[in-house]
Amino acid sequence: MIVTHTYSGGKKMNKQGVTTLTFTVALALVVLALVLLSTSGLARESPLGVESAPLAPLGTAFTYQGQLTNNGQPVNADCVLAFRLYDAATEGAQVGSPITRTVPITDGLFTVALDFGVDAFTGDARWLGIRVQCPGDANYTD
Repeated sequence: MIVTHTYSGGKKMNKQGVTTLTFTVALALVVLALVLLSTSGLARESPLGVESAPLAPLGTAFTYQGQLTNNGQPVNADCVLAFRLYDAATEGAQVGSPITRTVPITDGLFTVALDFGVDAFTGDARWLGIRVQCPGDANYTD
């Protein structure tokens, strides 16, 4: 008995032809997969169709943006901010060295780049402590 199948051209194909077609399609898919794997180290295309460079390792620096008010009013001054990283929310041990910067604050808003080094972020949770001293302040405020 010969089994026939109809495909888009309206022509008849026997079982041997279907097997050959199936093998050809499977072989084409394997070749396509090998081509895609061999080019995976090259420039990548994002889902949006935009080509991007190969991935690079991340650095340890990050940008912190904050808002500072004094008695409910936004601060407008250059204030000294002391940043410390801790391993717990309360009574935690300090991780890395403290970072102290004089930061311009405008309408209560500021941005500062921080880098506690490669050993500060090893996968464990961290908490950021900030002490502030603005012009006219006798001491730092937590």
